[in-house]
Amino acid sequence: MNQEPEGWEARLTAVVADQVRYWRTRRGWSAQDVADRCEALGYRVPRSTLTNLENKRRGTITLAELLTVAEALGVPPILLICPFGQVEEVELLPGQNAPVDLAAMWVSGRFEADGRPPAQPEPAGYVASTGVIPLTPRVLGTMMHAHAAAVVELSNPAKWSGMYADNPEAAAQQISQHARTIRFVEDALRREGMVVPLLPEDVARDVAALPGGETDAP
Repeated sequence: MNQEPEGWEARLTAVVADQVRYWRTRRGWSAQDVADRCEALGYRVPRSTLTNLENKRRGTITLAELLTVAEALGVPPILLICPFGQVEEVELLPGQNAPVDLAAMWVSGRFEADGRPPAQPEPAGYVASTGVIPLTPRVLGTMMHAHAAAVVELSNPAKWSGMYADNPEAAAQQISQHARTIRFVEDALRREGMVVPLLPEDVARDVAALPGGETDAP
C-alpha cells in the first residue's frame, strides 16, 4: 500500500535500521562490535549512532554510514535498502511502493522506478543502421552489470578448467565470450570519451589477446 510522501526519509531509514539490527543480531554481535568493525574500515560510526538508529531515535543515515555499516556487517548495501526475504515491498520513492525485488533492480539500474524494464533508448533500426548504442543512463547501467559479470567470470579461471576439463575448446570459447563483452563495453565508453574501468592484470591479458576490433554486445 502506498503511503503519504511526508515522512518518507524516516520510513526509508527505518527499513535500513531494521536490517542493521537483523544482521547484527544474526551475527551475534553487539553494537560496539559493529562500531569497532566500522572504525577498522577507516570510517567511524559510533556505538551510540548505531543504537539510536536501531531504536528509531535517528531518522537519517548518511551514504558513508550506509556503505561502511553494510561492509562491517558483511552485507551488500542494497540488502539494507531493499531487504529481499524480509519484506514484501519497499517505498523506494516518496509514496511509491514496489515489490522488493523490482525495487532492488531499480536501484541497480535494471528497471524503472515503477517496475517496468527500461524503455529502448532509440529505435532498434537506429542501432542496427549506425552500429552505435546511445549511452543513456539505463544503457550504462546494463553495460556496467555486463562488464562486471564478465570480469568476475574471467577472474576465476579454475571454474572454466573444472567445468570443461574434458573440453578445453569449450572453455576457451567461454573465456573469449566474456573477453569480447568487456571489449564491447570498453569500446563504447571510449567512443563517448568516458572513463574505462581498470581491469585485473589477468583479465586485461585475456581482453588484449582478442583480435583487434572483435566485440560482442552484452
